[in-house]
Amino acid sequence: GTWEQARELREIARIDSVVAVPHLVAAGRDAPPDVQLIVANTLLDLDASDEAAALALPLIDGPHSAKALALLGHKGFRGVAEVAETLEARLEQPLDPAARIDLAMALFNVSRSKTRFKARRILLDSLDSDDPETRALGALALAEIRDYPTARPTLQMLASDPGPRGRLARSYLETADKIDYYVEKLFR
Repeated sequence: GTWEQARELREIARIDSVVAVPHLVAAGRDAPPDVQLIVANTLLDLDASDEAAALALPLIDGPHSAKALALLGHKGFRGVAEVAETLEARLEQPLDPAARIDLAMALFNVSRSKTRFKARRILLDSLDSDDPETRALGALALAEIRDYPTARPTLQMLASDPGPRGRLARSYLETADKIDYYVEKLFR
């Protein structure tokens, strides 16, 4: 099935990465979307980021969007202009808030200066949403990019949640507190 195919392709990459790239690209084109993402991730591991982007970018629209954006937000795509350009263009289209935050996160991670500022602005705007889910996703995204002070108020509200989101919020708050502690020690 799908996972056996993905495992076989990863194994080929481990054996001989030079030979694997064209084989992975060819196999990825005809594979189901989940396998395409695994192949794209494998190509990224092999420093074949252009080839990985070609497989992952078409998946940003549709049911595999969140997974594709998570992959495309990898720093290995910083040198692939097409990734940032495509993500920025996609931000101009109507999106649900969660997809917009995922897209902004990916764009923030792979872009520089002006585009990065635009992506961060989207994350900041999510904190002003009337929807608590959007505010939560925005705060977690801001914490992920280490903007703890901005995310802190919403993270503090999320921290009381007993589930995974609350654990993540508590972890980010703990990290922020440790950073503050050591910065204070350093500059005293």
